[in-house]
Amino acid sequence: QNTGTYSIRLTASNSNGINSITKNNVVRVIDTLIPTATITPSRNPVCQGDGVSFTFTATHPGATPSLLWLLNGNSTGNNGNTFNRPTPADGDIIALRLTSSERCASPKTITSAPVTISIQPKPDAPLISRNGDSIVCNSAADSVYWYIDGGRIATTSLRFKASTGGTYQARIWKNGCLSDLSNSVQWWGMNTQSLSVAGLRLYPNPTQGTDCNLESAVAIRQIRLFDMQGREIALRTETLHSKAMRLLIGDLPAAQYVLKVETDLGTESVSIRVTK
Repeated sequence: QNTGTYSIRLTASNSNGINSITKNNVVRVIDTLIPTATITPSRNPVCQGDGVSFTFTATHPGATPSLLWLLNGNSTGNNGNTFNRPTPADGDIIALRLTSSERCASPKTITSAPVTISIQPKPDAPLISRNGDSIVCNSAADSVYWYIDGGRIATTSLRFKASTGGTYQARIWKNGCLSDLSNSVQWWGMNTQSLSVAGLRLYPNPTQGTDCNLESAVAIRQIRLFDMQGREIALRTETLHSKAMRLLIGDLPAAQYVLKVETDLGTESVSIRVTK
């Protein structure tokens, strides 16, 4: 029968052909509904160590379809609208079995085209180094994610000039995947103690919430402490002898500071970092 709306009439009578009754009704004929289902991964290939999730779209699923996600042809027990695979393996095959709730669906149950997961190896952790005040990534990369003291900074180039003292690390982005963290490189800005005319020695530096010691090859005349905005910070000290002092800075907020030290040979600046 062609699709459309049809009027029907039923007439019934007894065996003698009398006492007949007639009933009228309308019948609607529709096409057979052919369900389909398509699944989509959040990404594929998947980076090594990352998870993947799947969603689906369907035609003629009905108001209350039955779903079942399949892994390598076997039931996962998951009948939700999404399927998550936290630790996928290379070659995993994901599919969705859908049973439509439409009355005229045929076939009632269908299986989506499968998706085969491909695992993309993670790039090796990069090697970084310091050349003066430049921090350099020595590994090939599409871009570099740089960090100082664990916090992300804006630059993505292979080489940049440091402007803030601290501990630098990097991750590289290559072939769509992010590496683990690199080795650490430290740069302390204005710290010139290795070139100090007065033989200044400041330790521990950085200091993790503790006081530190300042030693000099010649007599220390005056010391002053500044933050990185140039504001002078009140500094408490203990004089050990003319060439050594204890800096009572353990209670200062975590930050980088500049210590200006005046000796018989002039004034020098030394960078010091307080961490907590």
